[in-house]
Formats: sequence, C-alpha cells, structure tokens
Amino acid sequence: MDVLYRRNGGAPAPLPFDAFDARNDHWTNLAENAEGRAACGFVEAPPLPAFDPGAEAVRWDEAGEVWVVEALPPPPAPPLASLGDVEAERDRRIALGVPYLGHLFQTRPQDFDNLRDMASTAIAAIMAGAQPDDLRWADPSVDFTWIDAANVLVPMDAPTALRLHATAAAMRGKLFLVARAIKNALLGGAPIPDVADDALWAPPSAA
Repeated sequence: MDVLYRRNGGAPAPLPFDAFDARNDHWTNLAENAEGRAACGFVEAPPLPAFDPGAEAVRWDEAGEVWVVEALPPPPAPPLASLGDVEAERDRRIALGVPYLGHLFQTRPQDFDNLRDMASTAIAAIMAGAQPDDLRWADPSVDFTWIDAANVLVPMDAPTALRLHATAAAMRGKLFLVARAIKNALLGGAPIPDVADDALWAPPSAA
C-alpha cells in the first residue's frame, strides 16, 4: 500500500514528485528527499486501517486527525416487476412452442390462428366421418401434415391434429393461470424482482 503524506496539517494524499517550500525553493524527487519533504511541510500520515472495501469506506476526520471506517449504505433494492413484465414473460413462454408427438410446434399468436383453423377443419372432418389413420381427411388428394418448429412435415389424421390444438391451448391456458397468480402476488405486495425466474412458472402441485 502506498504511503500517504500530510502537508502542513492537510488531509493525507499521495506524495508529489516535486513541490515549493515557503521560500519558493523548488524541491524534486521528494520520495527520496527527506530534507525536501521537511522543507515543504510533508509528514507521513497514519497508515490506512484495515477495512472491507465491499462493505466499508474510509475517510479522514480532519477534526480528530484520524482515519474513520464507516459502513457503506446497503445497495438499493432491485426494481420490482410490474404487471406488464408478467404479461410479457407469459407471452414469451407461450411463444416458445409446445412439444407434441416428439416434435416442437410453434405457438406464436399467428400460429394459434392457424391451429384454430386447423382444429375447425378437423372437427368438421370427424363429424363427416373421418377415421383414425386417415391422413387425407383435409384433402383427398394429399396426406395432411403440420410443419414443426424444425420445418419437418409431420403427418396427422384428424383426431391427432385436433389433439395438437388442444395440447397447445392447454399449455397456453396453464401459463395464463400461473401469470394470474404471479400478478396477484405482486398486487399483494410480494417482492418479485425477476419474473423470468423459472421457479415462478412451475405449475402448482395437485392437492
């Protein structure tokens, strides 16, 4: 640790290379020049006390001419989440996709529009007599497929396609319920700084 010096009773500071004394004589290399330090009024200051830089600060008390160790104020609390933050995180998680039949299917807002249309077509086909394993329920000239998130064509009969929509809708519904619970906690005063914490979004255990 560098040695600090006081000049003519002032606060401790690093020793300069040179200085002028009261007679305006110029002294240099003060670190190696005890006579020059004395002529310019420099005296070695008390050493800094031991302290924890992460929790404490040291200041010079001019009145008492001593070092004083003071505790640092606690860091500010992280900003708490808002209801809008919860909604944004809910929508982000919904858009991550839904696993089904070993594939991941996209579930962005526009994907849900497509899934609803597909489900309506599947219901109509089932009511018209479409059977399991019949892949040509939507178009008699081509097997029905749905594209997964990896751009793979996944063949589906009408019941299977309908269950895809139901699975995606159930996933979204659960996330809406969890988001509602998080909002209620915020409104109740719970300190929630990070709404992206996976633990918040774990589905509630069955009673």
